[in-house]
Amino acid sequence: SLLLAIRQTFSQELKVDANKIKLKYEITKYFNEDDINDKDHYYIGGFFLEGATFDITNMIIKQSTSIQLYSPMPYIKIYFLTKNISYQKYRRRNSYVFKCPIYKNIHKSGYTLTNNEPIFYLKLNSRERKEKWIERNISGVLMMKYE
Repeated sequence: SLLLAIRQTFSQELKVDANKIKLKYEITKYFNEDDINDKDHYYIGGFFLEGATFDITNMIIKQSTSIQLYSPMPYIKIYFLTKNISYQKYRRRNSYVFKCPIYKNIHKSGYTLTNNEPIFYLKLNSRERKEKWIERNISGVLMMKYE
């Protein structure tokens, strides 16, 4: 998996066991790879939201206003924390944070693939309760471009 490869790369750079690294992410405002000038982190692009859109001004998920089924997401910055570094965990449940499942392709049923579980969950802030997005079956898709 892509995230496992990133974790292993971080562990090799730091000379630390990969199990001691926790990957974190941050949604950026970059839609164009050329705008990113940070060479110290990994950035993943090619994410699309199905059935919703992402407002980069307010950094929230919102209802799509177009008839477009898939809307692009900005690049996501991947960074790490080692388990030796303390970080605060927020155990409190937030009703306005939607854990959006991200799939590796648009076929979410088991008819075409034997295993199409989400590859990970992306936490998206919202002004509306997370149940709205769950009921609408909102999800993300990673569509990598090959050149």
